[in-house]
Amino acid sequence: MRRTIREYRNAVPKLRKLSGREWRDLLAGQFALIAAQFRVWTKATGSLTSPESGSAPVMSPSESSVVRSRELALAVSRASSFGVFRPACLVRSVALCRMMERHGLPDAVVRLGVVMRAGRFHAHAWVEYGDVILGDDPASVSDYETLPGISVLHAD
Repeated sequence: MRRTIREYRNAVPKLRKLSGREWRDLLAGQFALIAAQFRVWTKATGSLTSPESGSAPVMSPSESSVVRSRELALAVSRASSFGVFRPACLVRSVALCRMMERHGLPDAVVRLGVVMRAGRFHAHAWVEYGDVILGDDPASVSDYETLPGISVLHAD
């Protein structure tokens, strides 16, 4: 508990420096996380995924699209760290993709990966936009073996 209070206290000066747009993105990120969490909770097991239909070519997004997508990823990250709950990676990824769609950036994909560490199975979800990994450390994501042929449904 004490660490959490210290983290919030350290975040206050940073939050004061946010621009109006960053505040709007942060609030939108919090609402997107709540909606994504509700979606994950209420969907039947397995209904958030579907087989990928073919392999569409990966398009390189424009520089301005990458900049905006990184701003949205930062907003979701901030809301995840300092918002009303601490969502899992799948919820963060779904929320980010939905936010990107709302901002005219529809080509982001939620990837699922698995890895064995110390004899234990671990799974992870992250967002790819073209060849850019958003909201996650590319080095840590590279440890995971991407599950081929599975698409996470993030739109209704």
